[in-house]
Amino acid sequence: MRPKHKRMTWETFRLPDDQGVSADVSAFIDWNPKEDDAKMAFLCGPPGTGKTHMAVAKIRDGIERGARGALFIVVPELLANMRDGFKDGSARGVLDQAKYAKFLVLDDLGAEMATDWVRDTLYMLINNRDNGLRPTVVTSNLNPGEIAASHHERLASRLASGLVVDTSGEKDYRIGK
Repeated sequence: MRPKHKRMTWETFRLPDDQGVSADVSAFIDWNPKEDDAKMAFLCGPPGTGKTHMAVAKIRDGIERGARGALFIVVPELLANMRDGFKDGSARGVLDQAKYAKFLVLDDLGAEMATDWVRDTLYMLINNRDNGLRPTVVTSNLNPGEIAASHHERLASRLASGLVVDTSGEKDYRIGK
């Protein structure tokens, strides 16, 4: 876990001005991918609205309950690691690690350049996790419609098939500091 993420728990999750959490955020806090039908959660909204914090807190929940094999990765880093892996033959291993992680957080979907290779790779990853019923949390500054336009409708459809948490009504907590 990255140093910044060590402090990201539900106890440290605070919204600006002590405003209450939205119904979407409350549903995500209560979401239990082991028991709920929805294995995919898509957190979308503007920067600074707590999406990464919530994703890290949720993955920590799983680890504290004994889940092993959890993985947190930023999407552009995943893709860069795969591209680097073409040189030494490790690209498939990088993708497989994300495909088969027991619990996966993909942070910042949409921050990457959406080339054909990127679209295909992300679709294969999300589709594999969706079909395998593997718990997955994806964060993005893009909503499902924007994902459909920039990446592909199939990817957006799979992301929207689970729990969708829209933080658009929240304020950027970084600006308020």
